[in-house]
Amino acid sequence: MTEEQKQKTTDASTTNQVRDMIDPVGYPTNETQVKETYARACESYEQLPDRLTVPSGQLIAAICPHDDYIYAGPLYVPIMQRLTAKLVFILGLSHGRRCSKQDLLIFDDYAAWSGPYGPIEVQTDLRQHLVTALGPDHCQVNRDCHRYEHSLEAMLPFLQHLNRQVRIVPIMVTRMDWTVLEQLAKCLARAVTDYIGPRRMFLGSQVQILISNDSVHYGDQGWGSHNYVPFGTGCTGLAAARTQDIDLIKQYLSGELVPQSIHSLYTSLVDQDTRASKISWCGRFSISFGAMFLYYLSSLNADIGPLSGHLFDYNTSVELGELPVRHYGLGSTAPANLHHWVGYTSLGYFTDQGVLRG
Repeated sequence: MTEEQKQKTTDASTTNQVRDMIDPVGYPTNETQVKETYARACESYEQLPDRLTVPSGQLIAAICPHDDYIYAGPLYVPIMQRLTAKLVFILGLSHGRRCSKQDLLIFDDYAAWSGPYGPIEVQTDLRQHLVTALGPDHCQVNRDCHRYEHSLEAMLPFLQHLNRQVRIVPIMVTRMDWTVLEQLAKCLARAVTDYIGPRRMFLGSQVQILISNDSVHYGDQGWGSHNYVPFGTGCTGLAAARTQDIDLIKQYLSGELVPQSIHSLYTSLVDQDTRASKISWCGRFSISFGAMFLYYLSSLNADIGPLSGHLFDYNTSVELGELPVRHYGLGSTAPANLHHWVGYTSLGYFTDQGVLRG
């Protein structure tokens, strides 16, 4: 074998260990794109009229949109600015196009995931610890499920831009019955605690959790057989669906994190017979699971105490408009208009009630 052939073999082997991005349109894939997109997103976020007060305590976890940066970029900003830990769990979801698994957590087997500044390493020893601890009844290693799912890769461009040394543990949350979800959340919390405890890795400062979600998918066009228009279209439908989302966030995700509220959110979003959406949040399982995981994690780690959810901002693709980044190669994978729009929840979980003006 020639040196050139050896190099090609090495390159192929390396490539096979790195999970490539599948959406180069909606997400920044290189240094110039991410720098310019982040700058415009910050400017837009600072100008949002409805930004809420921001807690001063330690951020433990957050719920972040995963839609195209050209729309949702401003709502990534307040979360990514506070993700400073060197290890971040990313809880994504299965949109179900290529992964029909249910009642399981799905792990990948990559050594790293692609980012705009190069590969982002996976904490592989921790991942193996979790796979072993959970066992085959609760989890599966399946790179094909991860290879085609965008809800986890969406978190990476801004995360790496602000935190170059970050390592990740990507976990896909499939559709789950509530009883299974609760059990799995408790098992994962115990397994994570068993790993970070002896290593004195503290939640917040050294370990943080990121939950991927897009809220209501609204409209009568472009959703295939999943059109969702209970309030009609136009400005009236926008206002009513927006209010419905905000009510769910205030009732069940804001304030102290408790199981009763999480269960109420789950039953509001999920048809328990079919597991289909009652309200079209694609993150209905990732949020419900993630919140229960956080509850058990905080219960097992007394140093952080109860967690409290605080909304940074809620907004929609049609109201935010577009960031001016198309000339850098960013684009949109779907339209944003009164017949087809998405809601975005940007929310953090903190260790105390102290607040500073945002």
